[in-house]
Amino acid sequence: MTTTVLPTRPHSHATTLTATDPYQTELRETVVWVDRAYNDCPRCHQPGQRVVDQCPVQINGGACVGGEIEEWDQRHGCGEWLSVDWEVVEPAGDEPTDEEIRVVATRLLIARDQELAKTNAEIKTRLVTELREALGRLAEPLEADETDEDRCEEVRTGSDTEPGVCRDGHLWLAWDYTSAAEVGDDTITVTEREV
Repeated sequence: MTTTVLPTRPHSHATTLTATDPYQTELRETVVWVDRAYNDCPRCHQPGQRVVDQCPVQINGGACVGGEIEEWDQRHGCGEWLSVDWEVVEPAGDEPTDEEIRVVATRLLIARDQELAKTNAEIKTRLVTELREALGRLAEPLEADETDEDRCEEVRTGSDTEPGVCRDGHLWLAWDYTSAAEVGDDTITVTEREV
């Protein structure tokens, strides 16, 4: 199998795979794929791999006449299949043009962006719920021998460096990283003024 990286757009990749079938016919397929729309494994929440540098498929030339496209194993350590969205470019001519590759990349990126938006909306909904629960607990009367600081420590689940519910000055907020953020990158924040 030979791969050649082709021009694409950010978060998308393309390569031309080659192989030879049992009748010595050279096979060529151009594949486009996009990075995952999440960092952590959906099942065990351990770090996964958002950026997918390696083409997720290969041509098995020995499978049959014309070969067969097969996915590489994308199984995480917990057993969850960390899927990669990919598509074979169907060229109008013998070889796909850069424009045909870009069209496929755009289609896959639109689907990725929709998944990102949905996941980020779910994160924001979760943060609103967490902050409302924390603010509700803060509004409850203190127990005997409990101080305001004790109650604040009870509801605080994060800090300025760790996601969760925390206090910024006198303002309570909840925050987390976006679904595909790099460490220290984009965050989603909800403040007590918003809930």
